[in-house]
Amino acid sequence: MEPASSRALGIAHLVANVLHQSQDHQLIGRASVAPLSRYASVNKLWADEVTEMIWAELSTLEPLELVRPERRQYYARKIRTLRVALVDPRVPSATACLSDLELPRLREVELRFHYDATPQHIPPVLTSKLRSVAAIIVRCQRLKAFNYTGPSHHLVPKRLLDLFMSQRSTLSDIRIHMTDSLTQNEVSEDLVTYLAEQSVVRNIRAPQLKLHAPPRFAIANPFQALELLDIKADYDSLYAISASLPELRTLQINLVPNQAVVSEPLAPILSRLAASTKLEILKIERRSQPRESGLEVQTPVIISGAAFAEFAQSCRSLRKFCLEIQPGMVAEDFTASHLLQASSSLQCLQEVGLFLTPESSSLTAATVSIFGQYCPDLECCHILGEFTVLDIDWGTEAIFPKLRRLSLNQIRGYQTNWSLDVFDSKLRKKFPRLELLQVMRAFPGPLSISTSYLYDVPQTPRSHPSS
Repeated sequence: MEPASSRALGIAHLVANVLHQSQDHQLIGRASVAPLSRYASVNKLWADEVTEMIWAELSTLEPLELVRPERRQYYARKIRTLRVALVDPRVPSATACLSDLELPRLREVELRFHYDATPQHIPPVLTSKLRSVAAIIVRCQRLKAFNYTGPSHHLVPKRLLDLFMSQRSTLSDIRIHMTDSLTQNEVSEDLVTYLAEQSVVRNIRAPQLKLHAPPRFAIANPFQALELLDIKADYDSLYAISASLPELRTLQINLVPNQAVVSEPLAPILSRLAASTKLEILKIERRSQPRESGLEVQTPVIISGAAFAEFAQSCRSLRKFCLEIQPGMVAEDFTASHLLQASSSLQCLQEVGLFLTPESSSLTAATVSIFGQYCPDLECCHILGEFTVLDIDWGTEAIFPKLRRLSLNQIRGYQTNWSLDVFDSKLRKKFPRLELLQVMRAFPGPLSISTSYLYDVPQTPRSHPSS
């Protein structure tokens, strides 16, 4: 049985057809049926418009499955976004209703699968045998976005590559999120690199996949169309692509440690990225490796003050600038004047992150004050280093008008005699819009603990009756 909404809207078509047939066969007078026919035509047009809206986004295949087979193509022509989800692997997905259908307006496909889904349960684009969903996507000529969430062992690189290449004229956005920790080498190392290098798509979001860029590329101008890249990469791959991103607006890199090098200086990479003048978001991060990973010695990442300042001066459209390398970057010839030069160039900056080693405690403390003072739109500030709440210059009148979140990591466990109300008032005076203070290892005063702590800053004193 068709969905109730579709059956109700079909009444307008039925009435219009009856009136037109009655008029043609002179079953009732033309004068009396004329106004009714006009009203029926209006209702039919209205029904078509509403049907367009109802079927534009299909988040489950159940409505299409309920439609009579001879009517499915009528509704299929109106689908712009198709989502196929398999939550319970014991229940096969209803993809049979897609067979032999054309989706000429299809723009976005999203596939989500349970971790334990088997090849017998999942739709086709991910298996060796091309069936309903894959066949429809390949026939589609205007696909713009492809979104996959599920286990890696269901991805078939050749099928995916054929799919992406068939849609390269319009396909601009690819998102791949693995629900497991291990990925097939052929997917993670060849497919994404090839798509990015050949400029097949403009946006690639695959944070669990790894980009392996060769020192020399097969084509003269690779990565020319890339606007967004969110992926893993080692130092050599990041360096290789950093000079060839003229249209790039967002770059988020999980920097994989490289044990083959003595150090990883960021200065050459920042210098090459300075040519990407359209860049709005730059985030290079690395989390501390667990002990069981076998990486006992962390390769030091070195940040140069001159390169930091020059990059900021070249990319003045940056809204997010985060170099969050754990356990902290080694500052080389880095002074507060470099921070001042960078902050004065980044008037649009909304979020900054700078993780330094404990030896740069004075530089870490200056980061909060300088960026807060010279970046009027700054909302989030993430700092790692030997820096405490006590190191904040509470005596100055500098106000951070829009700062909502402040993260100070690896805080020393100093004790204070401040009450919570006193501490709250100091925070509200210095940061009038601060909502959350995140600290690590220890918090001053009576809240000292050995793990991270999220401190919710109240807008009224805690002792106030309204609190």
